[in-house]
Amino acid sequence: MVRVLLPAEFHDVHRRAALAWVRRGYEFNLEEWRVAIRAFDLLKEAAVVTADGILPFPAVYYRYIESRYVETFIQTLLDAANIEAAGVQTWASIAQNIMPELQRAGLISPKQPSTRLLTAYCLYWWYAFAYGYIFEVEILRDLEQSGIQFTAHDLTQRQARLSAWDLEVLGFRGDIKRSLAFLQTARGQHLPFAFYIVRLTQTNRSRTLVVMMRQAMWDEIDGDTLLTILSRLPEVLPKTARITWADVEIIIADYTFWKQRVLKCQSAKGNEHER
Repeated sequence: MVRVLLPAEFHDVHRRAALAWVRRGYEFNLEEWRVAIRAFDLLKEAAVVTADGILPFPAVYYRYIESRYVETFIQTLLDAANIEAAGVQTWASIAQNIMPELQRAGLISPKQPSTRLLTAYCLYWWYAFAYGYIFEVEILRDLEQSGIQFTAHDLTQRQARLSAWDLEVLGFRGDIKRSLAFLQTARGQHLPFAFYIVRLTQTNRSRTLVVMMRQAMWDEIDGDTLLTILSRLPEVLPKTARITWADVEIIIADYTFWKQRVLKCQSAKGNEHER
């Protein structure tokens, strides 16, 4: 008989959030995302028990999803002319295989409702991985086409993908995030990197690309800012804003403006080196 072992900190509110995410997670607001992210982080400590032994949820995900599909998925993105279209199609095709794969492996059972959490866990992390890398490859390709000088981790290598940051620009380490949900994570609370390229979804569902920077990077590219708060950011953009998050001052610039300033800075540095 298959059953699931859950960490003591995993409560009914987390169970409801994890299962609700499967039904309508793409429509979650920031508060719902906060609970869901916590739920799926806690499920990293969960395990499924079968007659063959105990398998932690992350081991199941690696064995039945990551090791089978990730390399092909990444290569599909790198080769695609339309990254989003190719990525979404491939993500959906693989997502449809997840529950049947887990059923064939004897890891989920309709007689054990708690095993639905394993399905939710695998679907969530596959979604997070796929959509995260769709966005990252789009940004890296755009930076390259824009003439920005940068270094990035090798997406075709698993160990490189596990690096803490995604790219370096002007000697500063940065990360690429497809939403503000990362601010709800433990690491996001401390904003360890100098900059974050983020897709901001506004109340009318329109999307804007911004770059969140610590003061040191902003000092390098320079410019004027307007003091505001995170919830009023859409009212300020595309002007550059300054907010305080977790007692840290953050400058938020329109992505296109940021690229222009970086190009100007890199061009100036290049001219200095030629003298």
